[in-house]
Amino acid sequence: MYRKHYLKGYQYNPPQPKYYPFELNLVKSNEMFIQINPEYNNFYSELKIAIEKRENEIIKELNQNNLLNQLTLCTEKIMIILERIKNESPMIDNIIIVGSFANRTMNVTKLSSDLVLILNYYQKGIFQNFMIQLGEIFMQAIKTEPIISQNKFKCLIKAYGFSFIGDVSINFRFAVRQENFFQIKDINLRHEMMRTLASIRHASFNKTCANSSVRTISRLLRDIASRNRRIAIMNPWMIDIVSYYVVFHNLQTNELPLPQAFMRVFELLSAGLFTTSSIGILDPCENYAFSVHANMTLAAQEALMEEAQILLLKLTQEKFHEVFNIKNENETKNKDAFDYEEIIRNEFNNAFKYNDNNNNQDLEQEEEEEEDTNDSDVIYLGEQAIEVVEVE
Repeated sequence: MYRKHYLKGYQYNPPQPKYYPFELNLVKSNEMFIQINPEYNNFYSELKIAIEKRENEIIKELNQNNLLNQLTLCTEKIMIILERIKNESPMIDNIIIVGSFANRTMNVTKLSSDLVLILNYYQKGIFQNFMIQLGEIFMQAIKTEPIISQNKFKCLIKAYGFSFIGDVSINFRFAVRQENFFQIKDINLRHEMMRTLASIRHASFNKTCANSSVRTISRLLRDIASRNRRIAIMNPWMIDIVSYYVVFHNLQTNELPLPQAFMRVFELLSAGLFTTSSIGILDPCENYAFSVHANMTLAAQEALMEEAQILLLKLTQEKFHEVFNIKNENETKNKDAFDYEEIIRNEFNNAFKYNDNNNNQDLEQEEEEEEDTNDSDVIYLGEQAIEVVEVE
């Protein structure tokens, strides 16, 4: 019984519980409620062929790209240098590779490696000196490699780390050990270092839960997100955790097959998994109950659900070439298929306005700001030069 409020014009509304969205895949195990159509077997076999074809194309593009070899060479050189510095100086405690480079789920459009340096202590003014020393050693290592020396790198400095950006990018992020973490007085810097520590937990989770199906789904979702702006609303950790969820979280003891798991991604997203009325997926790397989509805005939630429904309809109509961006001349075309894309977009636009034109204008403004940073200072290290841009 809730306490009655006798204030005039005030009505107490008790909090409504959140639910998981309805999922057809969990009902299919009980044959009393639903019978599986045998035609689904042909559909899943065709979907598996399309998935394998697109995955082979992605791997082929990565193998033929010379920039990936340059990135691996740069990362190996820097890891050797940092291990030597770690043994000599007491400042560095540990060096960890995180992100898609460690998980091997990257795409050709974004070739970058992320390195996390855990420090024993943190003092003001020590960061820039350490950055310049590391930049000198880095440029000396580049001169020995003729393949890498052709690129021109630009160094972007931030409060929590720095990054070398060229044809390939290498990002360095700093964090402090837990016993010395609360000595940092800057709240923004503390928040960024908390995000860095979370990326270490995510990398360890991906390493312990490594699976071929999970990696394939994660690679395909990143490929779709590189072409679709609304699927790109999901951050890399959301893509990894959704890929793990659809494969292993089922009523069976075994993992779900690859085509069924891939369809399950869009079934869950279109049913409203990442909306305010849903619990979503709880972060397994946090000690408290925290949903993965808690930081998403309402516009992003609606746009993601809308685009997932459109892609799910394209998959059910066997339009695999539109989803995976592949060419298949022998693909069967269903004459009875109806295009629901305009209907879905009109309904969502009437309920909640989400314009991609505003996002395009914001991206153009960001690109113009990046071009304006060309008139910044330059630090000369030997014969070559690194351009330094301070970012607030």
